[in-house]
Amino acid sequence: ATGKLMYPLNRGDYDGYMPQWGGLPALQTHLDRCRAAGNVPMFYTDPILACANTKLGSRHGPTFGIMNPLWKDDYKTGKTPEGYIGSYGGYCMCLDTEWYSGWVADTLARVCRETGIDGVRVDEYGHRGYVCTSGRHKHLFAEPGHNAWLQALARNCRQIHEAMDKVRPGLLLTAEFPGNDHMAAALEGAIVYDVRRESPV
Repeated sequence: ATGKLMYPLNRGDYDGYMPQWGGLPALQTHLDRCRAAGNVPMFYTDPILACANTKLGSRHGPTFGIMNPLWKDDYKTGKTPEGYIGSYGGYCMCLDTEWYSGWVADTLARVCRETGIDGVRVDEYGHRGYVCTSGRHKHLFAEPGHNAWLQALARNCRQIHEAMDKVRPGLLLTAEFPGNDHMAAALEGAIVYDVRRESPV
């Protein structure tokens, strides 16, 4: 649109709708074209991540970011603050907290209401997760050293779906992995990877 290269991902805020590409009106026109072509438009989101340069990451990453001193950045990005778990150069946020899990549900419902999208996929939901040792926030489920990641995600999926249902019943919620049965029960679908390998000859 501008003739210049730009980084289109800014995980964390889910607002603004790329004014460089025409903003919300252009996005809604695109969604209408997707529907006219017989597709169901859905947004890819990654609420686990918050880039440090976003409002969310800069204001709340230090408080609600997952901390674990045993974690090492194998990619050596130099972007993750000491003591925190990072991914793609941003904070991994702890969904085992009241405030952040509520923020995610409210934000995704707002995005559905503002854009008219037909569904949302929450990326990275359903994997093994992390042990959070942060003393900067209170955990809902995890005891010290305990991994309650899937328990927290199952709760958050129910929160998200409840918030989306208030916007428009029938909105779709999918994830990257189905997680456990409690999480899968709150989803319309999930990606499942085929990890089978052929036996060596």
